[in-house]
Amino acid sequence: MKLDLPESITLNCPSCKSEYLAIDEYKIVSCQTCSLKIHKDELINQNNLEEKINIEQLSKDLTKEIQKIFKGKNWK
Repeated sequence: MKLDLPESITLNCPSCKSEYLAIDEYKIVSCQTCSLKIHKDELINQNNLEEKINIEQLSKDLTKEIQKIFKGKNWK
């Protein structure tokens, strides 16, 4: 089964929308365009990854695949 996942997800600076980001050892991301500094988790949150990946559909697809794998093995 082929899951409908993007091959890559581009994160953008929430301030200037630049893709030129750098991360340090403390997981602080720095925008190379506007110099904004933000924690990696906050950057992910602000990029609304839930909109880029249909998590509900992914969950349904994975459930179907798992059911196929265990079919005939008393899976309910």
